[in-house]
Amino acid sequence: MNKSTLQRKLDRLARLNEQAQKVRSEIHDYCIDRWGKDPADLDFDDFIDGCEANGAGVGITADRFISGMDELCASEQEGSGHE
Repeated sequence: MNKSTLQRKLDRLARLNEQAQKVRSEIHDYCIDRWGKDPADLDFDDFIDGCEANGAGVGITADRFISGMDELCASEQEGSGHE
């Protein structure tokens, strides 16, 4: 790989990382608005493995994301004694 190719790849990586950070922030804000929790607060493994696996994630459907967050929030509420 020559120097100019390396520079293009480094620039691309920086742009993609910036885009990923923006999307993570938007998902975080959505979760806080809807559930009052972030997926990381609930240790939501399906999301973490599907979307945060250092580029090796297989993704997750919106339906699975919503149902998983609903389930984890409900479990957390039951565990704390609140109904």
